[in-house]
Amino acid sequence: MKFKYKSILFLFVLFFFLSAPISSCVATPEYSLGIRENASFLWKVTFVHEDIDNLLNHQTQGLHYPLNTEAKLIVYEINEWHRVWEIECRCYWNPFWDYYESYYNVYKYHSIDDREFYFNPREEYSHIFVAKPTEYYLSNYSARKPNLISNGSTIISYNGNESSYLYRAEGEYSKSGVLLSAKYYLETDELIFQWELIPPSKSVSGYLLIPSILLMVLSMIGLISLILKKKSNLMIK
Repeated sequence: MKFKYKSILFLFVLFFFLSAPISSCVATPEYSLGIRENASFLWKVTFVHEDIDNLLNHQTQGLHYPLNTEAKLIVYEINEWHRVWEIECRCYWNPFWDYYESYYNVYKYHSIDDREFYFNPREEYSHIFVAKPTEYYLSNYSARKPNLISNGSTIISYNGNESSYLYRAEGEYSKSGVLLSAKYYLETDELIFQWELIPPSKSVSGYLLIPSILLMVLSMIGLISLILKKKSNLMIK
């Protein structure tokens, strides 16, 4: 009889230890990266308060870009390490300029990411990309930072603390972990600055328009040169 009870107890303990890792995996989903190499993104400044410098006492904290400023990133290479994804991008700030390389890290463990949470696509190592599932990642990240609050796919960063701050920034992310918008508000809820991700179908900007125009001009010059050359040959004959 004692052997029977011991066997039942042993099976119960064995079941507990075997099921613990499974339940842990269910409660803590593994993170993954939702972007791929060669993906391109275009952010644009779609709102700037005309008196932003005075409202923030000239402490703009990187919010000094004029209206319609664009930031285009092309994901060149993604390296996955044990603790982090390192995303190497080619960045274009102006259609006439050459690109330069910039890096954006997405950490798999929140405890090793001591950076301030900010959303500026023009700043290297900013949080324009996060891991997925997005809502779970943002929730765990904000739990470690006293000036962060997450709400679904949105995370709020306070320049100060929740009860007293100069401004707050609200970043909204897609399911794939890409920054959709970053809106900056005063404590009075007045919007002062905004970045937005431009959908590919609407991103008809100088980055695409200028190369197309140059190609058309060069083609026309070549065609005119060919016509003139043929006419000169006919006249010689």
